[in-house]
Amino acid sequence: MRLFEPYKLWKTILKNFSYKNIFLKNQKVSDFNRSDCFYVCCIMILALLFRIFLLRYRFAVSFDEVNYLKLAATGAIEGLGYVFHTYWSPFYPLVVALFSKVTPDFEWVGRMVSIITGVLVIIPIYLFSHKYFGRKVAKYTASLLAFYPSLAFFNTRAQTESLYILLITIAVLIGWKVLQNQSKPLAFLTGILFGCAYLTKPEGIGFLVVFSAVLFVYIIYYLLKKRNTLPWILVGLVMAGGFIAVSIPYLLYLKQKTGVWTISAKGKANQQFEAHATGLTGVKGDPFRTLSKDNTEVAIDQIYHIGSFVQAEQQRGTPTVPVRPYVVLRKYLENLYKVIAFAINNAMTSVLLILTVLGLFGSAWKRERTKRELYLMAYFIFFWLIVIPMFHINNRYFLPLLPLCFIWIGNGFAVIVAWLQQTMFQTITFKKLRTFIPKFALILITSAIVIGLYLPQLGRVMLRSPWSLEYWADPVEQKSAGEWIKKHSTQKPVIMSRGHTVDFYAGNYNIAESVTVPRNELSRVLAYAKHRGVNYLVLNERYRSGYPEISHLLDAKQVPDELRLVYQEEKKPGLKVVVYEICAVDVKLEYHVK
Repeated sequence: MRLFEPYKLWKTILKNFSYKNIFLKNQKVSDFNRSDCFYVCCIMILALLFRIFLLRYRFAVSFDEVNYLKLAATGAIEGLGYVFHTYWSPFYPLVVALFSKVTPDFEWVGRMVSIITGVLVIIPIYLFSHKYFGRKVAKYTASLLAFYPSLAFFNTRAQTESLYILLITIAVLIGWKVLQNQSKPLAFLTGILFGCAYLTKPEGIGFLVVFSAVLFVYIIYYLLKKRNTLPWILVGLVMAGGFIAVSIPYLLYLKQKTGVWTISAKGKANQQFEAHATGLTGVKGDPFRTLSKDNTEVAIDQIYHIGSFVQAEQQRGTPTVPVRPYVVLRKYLENLYKVIAFAINNAMTSVLLILTVLGLFGSAWKRERTKRELYLMAYFIFFWLIVIPMFHINNRYFLPLLPLCFIWIGNGFAVIVAWLQQTMFQTITFKKLRTFIPKFALILITSAIVIGLYLPQLGRVMLRSPWSLEYWADPVEQKSAGEWIKKHSTQKPVIMSRGHTVDFYAGNYNIAESVTVPRNELSRVLAYAKHRGVNYLVLNERYRSGYPEISHLLDAKQVPDELRLVYQEEKKPGLKVVVYEICAVDVKLEYHVK
């Protein structure tokens, strides 16, 4: 087959794209039988029901969820081209928009897409574990993964991570198959999956970088051995072709919108966020939430909503916050220390970390396993020790690679069960009791993990309350205000707020019309509101610290003539929300700096 014959290439891909060819080619087909299929199906059904049960502890969409669902809703209503944005990646909104044809409830569809993709990841993990560690370890792995409460609850969020996890897990595992047999069709498929991962989260391009680095090592090795490197080069080219095939529309969109070739505007903005957080840039205040001199621009809206941040900086000729190499290096080293010292342990918990170590080093590695483990570990080293410290440490940033960890966790579980069984066989001499040792050891270790890790995590989820006052909790008060605005508005409302949950529930899905409350005095805030065509100003007690200059409006004090209080609610102390209608009066845009 010639390299550039698309029809034959796709035909070969479809022919090879089955679990037996991808994961079990060098294994007897009888080894993977109906009992395995039945077990996986049962585990997936139970995992699905578990996640649906956890949905009751989600009370409203918030923060990133709002922006992704707005893009999805606009794509479903106006056309799929509207899922593109310079900061927010398009693939998750695209998938939600497509499935929204079933029902117009975008929040429900968004959560179900995350739940289903979170459940589907069990399949490749089971198959990979089955191939390299056997049926018993595969069952341990699938069971531990399916019911891990932190990951299961995270699968109920209406944002990108669950879909991203599924894509990168399949891509990484098929990538290992490509390295084994130099399959061009699978290389093309892996490139497509890496491309879809990039379109889901821009850092997904890092998986292509890691695979390319591994491929480069293979090529160097073959060169040193004076062997033919052409098959490896072709694998790299075919994979790059698959990546470009799915990525090029978005890359062209970014070039058109920003004027430069870039993989996303997200990296530029986030680097400035992190640089400013160090306090070493010399920039005072909050430059991202402060109005421009003419009261027409706020950087945070240009980044998250309008999508014009890169263009605006190019026109100004200066960045909002300078990102100096010294600041970046210092931030990286500080974060690297935090990652190694406690962040990985916090993200995985000590129990899973111990099982991971046991699964990796519980037995000596043979040559083939050494290559496989180093291949998988390369992704962890790149993302956990290079990418995450470069930006911001958050437990959820460690989650995408966690399902791959469960391959080792499942093996570690088998190691500790085998150790306990052997120990009990050597210490218990009573014959009738010895027959129960295998099952008893399994039950004992399982109970210890369930009681010591799974139940406490589940309890933490079940303790969540819709009336939580935490800053990052679901803003149910904004949801109520949004539903009230939707019911009482005669037109699509443009709302100024913080967090923008209220926009979504008010029915305005146009992300460009999300307007943030600036960190300025009230007269300038109103000037910006008029410039953006705002109808309502929504303030809630939860985010009071985000707008101290106008927080007196929460108590209906010093209310100017331009504002009319139309709604207020306080279902619980600390959850007060007020809605002001902005009246049609003349508000000057000019602001003269003294």
